[in-house]
Amino acid sequence: MAAHLPNRQPRPTFSLEPSSPRPSGAGILYLWFPDPALRASAVRTLRASRRELELSFSCVRVKMGEGELDACVLELGAGLDQAGTRRTRALFLPGADGPSIDDFGRVRSPSCSWRARRA
Repeated sequence: MAAHLPNRQPRPTFSLEPSSPRPSGAGILYLWFPDPALRASAVRTLRASRRELELSFSCVRVKMGEGELDACVLELGAGLDQAGTRRTRALFLPGADGPSIDDFGRVRSPSCSWRARRA
C-alpha cells in the first residue's frame, strides 16, 4: 500500500466573479428557433400570455416591460418541452436598440442565465 505524500506545489486558485444581476428593465427579447414547429409552438404560448410580438423571417422579437423577463421565460419554458427549450436561442437587450455584432456572443438558451448587458 502506497503512502500519500503531500504535493509541495501550490494549488491553483480560481477567482469567482459574482454573476451580473439579471436584467430587469424594459427591452426586447430576441428568440431564434431551429425548426418551424418549435417556433409555432413558442408563438402560440407567447400570444396566449398576451405578449407583444414581432415576427420576422429569422427571429421572434418580444417586447418586455420593466421586470417582465423572468415571467416571460417561465411562460416560454412551460409551453415548450425541455429539448425544445435547450435548442432555442435567446438574447435580451435592454432598451429599444437592435442587436449589434458584439451582442451575438451572449446568445444563450432560455434555460441558461441571462447576461446580455452591454458593457
